[in-house]
Amino acid sequence: MANVLGDFITFLEESRELNQSEIARRAHLSQAVVNKAVQTLGHREPAAETYRALAEAFPSEWTAFLEAHPEYQAHLTRLYGWAFPAKIKPPTSDAARRLSAIEAELLRLLQLARTGKAARRGPRAAKP
Repeated sequence: MANVLGDFITFLEESRELNQSEIARRAHLSQAVVNKAVQTLGHREPAAETYRALAEAFPSEWTAFLEAHPEYQAHLTRLYGWAFPAKIKPPTSDAARRLSAIEAELLRLLQLARTGKAARRGPRAAKP
């Protein structure tokens, strides 16, 4: 299991030179929640609200972090149906748009497979 929040907090500590207390203050979280996210090492997925609080407190950093880690974008989309909270505009690069289109198609195909419906491509031509 990915430790998206732990890696994001470490990214903030290193790139912005912030400590966990300051990160927690800006995100309106307790320092214990931030510390636990770093220490969890993927054993338990944090709540969606924790992701949202950190992403909204550091929107440009969140966007840069997820652009650098598309596997985390996919992970969050699978878990919560979003990687960027509504208040944050997702990146609009060509690569990001292609990734979003691929994810949407994969989710559509997965839903079709789960419901047992086959994708219809139109009538088959009769063989002579």
